[in-house]
Amino acid sequence: MPNIDFNRTVNTPSGEPFTGEEGKPLTLAHVCFAALRAPPVAKQGQPPQPLSLDEVIWRDGIAHRIHAGETEVSVEDAGKLRALVAEVWSFANALLAGRAVGMLGE
Repeated sequence: MPNIDFNRTVNTPSGEPFTGEEGKPLTLAHVCFAALRAPPVAKQGQPPQPLSLDEVIWRDGIAHRIHAGETEVSVEDAGKLRALVAEVWSFANALLAGRAVGMLGE
């Protein structure tokens, strides 16, 4: 199982931390929580679909594990988080999305 430090700061290519609305550095946990809270992204030409019960349960469970400070996640959970972060964050900040996805795969 991969160990992921969710308290690590997500940095720009120049090494400066990405910051949130309050000017505080964004951690990998912040980025993941925002992705986990996000509504489903609409697929091209289709309205957004509600999340399945399994997806709701998974998002809730992984969010609680991250918040509790767990660092061991399964390869499957890391892969799902990577895909979700890329999907949600690529609209707002592709560089942040790319760095966070990389941190989830290290």
